[in-house]
Amino acid sequence: MGYSTTMVLNLTFLATLGAGFVFFLWHLLIFTIILVLADAGRLAALTLIALSGRYRTKHREGSHGRVIPNSRQSSGSRGRR
Repeated sequence: MGYSTTMVLNLTFLATLGAGFVFFLWHLLIFTIILVLADAGRLAALTLIALSGRYRTKHREGSHGRVIPNSRQSSGSRGRR
């Protein structure tokens, strides 16, 4: 019966470690959910912008890495305005 204090201290220590591990997993889960929601919101915004026609790039790359003017630009202008 002399070891009851040691057993209580060990159980308290292990319960503290267990609670810390549960809190760690909880924060990891919340952080992951927040990142997924942020990326889903950004994807939705970019999709809506692209569908509305406001998302345009100035130049596109050709197959050899050369910059080809976008088809919406006039062929006489070389990017200067």
